Amino acid sequence: MKVNYLLGVVAWLVLAATAPGQTTRPTVGEKMSPWDAAVQNFAHALVRGDKGAVAGLLAAKPTLHRFNVQHEQTLADLMSLADGATIISARAYEKKPGKAAGELAGDVKQYIRTHDLPDDVSRRLIPQEDAALQRANATCVQWFEVNFDLADADWDDACVAIIALWTAAGKEHHLAFVLVRGKRESADVYRITGIVSGDPLGEQK
Repeated sequence: MKVNYLLGVVAWLVLAATAPGQTTRPTVGEKMSPWDAAVQNFAHALVRGDKGAVAGLLAAKPTLHRFNVQHEQTLADLMSLADGATIISARAYEKKPGKAAGELAGDVKQYIRTHDLPDDVSRRLIPQEDAALQRANATCVQWFEVNFDLADADWDDACVAIIALWTAAGKEHHLAFVLVRGKRESADVYRITGIVSGDPLGEQK
């Protein structure tokens, strides 16, 4: 797995633009898919600090990494990252996520209606240009492909997700992401096989 992809991550964050998108959960009347449900359960278990629930959603031998760090991290490291965090966005995809950056921007707009987020962070995640949106969406796909070694053919049955957190770790709030890959074990059961997490701007310690 390649995790040294800071430039692509920064490009996505800088170029992400506003686009209509659902909130982090399906709207009223819309059925949540099993993979979406697994991602939502995973995200909420992380911020609750429920290590048992998180572990129950993982495959037998998941890979856990931090951005720009070659060695694997532990589940305890991941739980520490999410300690005291709130969820800005949690998006699950079972195909190439061609609109992920725009959907993140839409989720940020929803988040700041009820939560505090520094202006510099929200501006970075919600610029206004359509051309930037297209570049950001393409960069997001590349981010998944590089971190999880996904080729074009792999997207036929790929399950991925991106979770954005506003964390309180280390007494200082900061933006953090959890990039997820999963696999389908049965019709309604999905397990998480890979996680890349941390500060996409390279500020992780």
